[in-house]
Amino acid sequence: MVEFLLGRYCATVEEKEIEEGLQIVERQLQDRTVRTGEEELFKARARQKGSIKLIDLVKARLDSWNDYFLVELPSLQLRDVRISDELVHAHERMLTDGFYAEVTLTYDATIAEEKHGRPFAIESLRAIQLSKADVLSILHRGRQHFTTEEWRDFLIRSIGLEPAALSNRAKNVVLLRMVPFVESNFNLVELGPRGTGKSHLFQQISPYSHLISGGKATVAKMFVNNATGQRGLVCLYDVVCFDEVSGISFDQKEQQKRCLKTEFRNTHFSYFMGVEGIEQFVSTPELHSDEAIDTDPLPPGQVWAISPGGQDAAPALYRIEATVGPGSGVKILNAPVPPAFRESVRYGEQNLYTRARELVGDRDPRSHEFSIQLRAMDNDRSGQGLGLPVLIALCGGLIERSVKGGLIIVGALNLGGSIEIIPNPVAIAELAIEKGATQLLMPVSSRRQLFDLPDELATKITIEFYADAVDALLKAILT
Repeated sequence: MVEFLLGRYCATVEEKEIEEGLQIVERQLQDRTVRTGEEELFKARARQKGSIKLIDLVKARLDSWNDYFLVELPSLQLRDVRISDELVHAHERMLTDGFYAEVTLTYDATIAEEKHGRPFAIESLRAIQLSKADVLSILHRGRQHFTTEEWRDFLIRSIGLEPAALSNRAKNVVLLRMVPFVESNFNLVELGPRGTGKSHLFQQISPYSHLISGGKATVAKMFVNNATGQRGLVCLYDVVCFDEVSGISFDQKEQQKRCLKTEFRNTHFSYFMGVEGIEQFVSTPELHSDEAIDTDPLPPGQVWAISPGGQDAAPALYRIEATVGPGSGVKILNAPVPPAFRESVRYGEQNLYTRARELVGDRDPRSHEFSIQLRAMDNDRSGQGLGLPVLIALCGGLIERSVKGGLIIVGALNLGGSIEIIPNPVAIAELAIEKGATQLLMPVSSRRQLFDLPDELATKITIEFYADAVDALLKAILT
């Protein structure tokens, strides 16, 4: 998004024009991007002015009961925004996983007065980061003025990497990742540790690529839905990338036979550590099954968690993965970030800072940067009510300690550190047993309700209760 705005307003070499462009970009980001807690403010502005402009992820679905399309705008937490058929068919990618766009959002007070009325509507939109029609001819002409080495560095710098910091081999690896964009029917498999930029190119650079990270893939989603005629991802995108292939599941057995041939769970990875150059084996998450909870402990900073669910959503299984490095703050790697998970991370982070002495001893969390990623194992992807599991993941990564194997952690925190009441602990316990967990860590307020757990299920899992966040950490960490 920022690159799109900079390209629009700062495409010049004149310092004065660049400075003016930066001011416009800053103003656009302030006026058209919704920050956490500003959702109702933007809605109120739309009601007051009749329309506003904002930048958001646009994702559409067909309301078959009423025979029209509705759009979801995550940053405003709106799921029922009206949109014309013409706009949807002109941008069919909004019917898959969506795309970022500059949107004109209108508000109709008359419709708001109707029963079940939907006053918000998208009047127009402009997709972000779409190439110009003559971009290839411009690049072809410009190539004549570069040497091969200069052109290679230009290509690498254009995707946000600085070639001066890369070795020749690293540059070649980056270029190799670009081959699927220019060669038809080219399949590429890359193996390597997490956090090394393998999926960056396919997630951030081009609107013509799509990244599938975990979750379920079906023939209908990938190719065509025979029931509706809707084209799948392979038809809509030039490049489809499977990130963390061990975390992707297929609904039908026949589809399983066609794939996971790309099964890497038995592949062993290792890398050199230390100044002596001694090679040390590293157990990676690919060695663990994503379909059931493994009895072996996950690496430090990783935990299994179940979101509590509620009236509108059932409990769901997640894996939270946190890494620690130099710097400060917490960075969420999911793109886009589910608003509810952003809130869970904020609660976990603040509780870590305020109770650091009790949780991690003399280690200072403010002098470390945390990178955290949410992996959804069920249909729900909101990441709601995961504050306590996030906190334990951050603590585990900082003190370099794993949680117990086969353990699922449950708990929603608030900023003050209190543990919220779980509405359906029996359903959570049933899901944990279904997923193969051997232990379940839950707030003590759930103890009485779990008396209703059937006897045949109660013998299949050990449920341990905690009083607060510190108690939960002590009972979760492997001793």
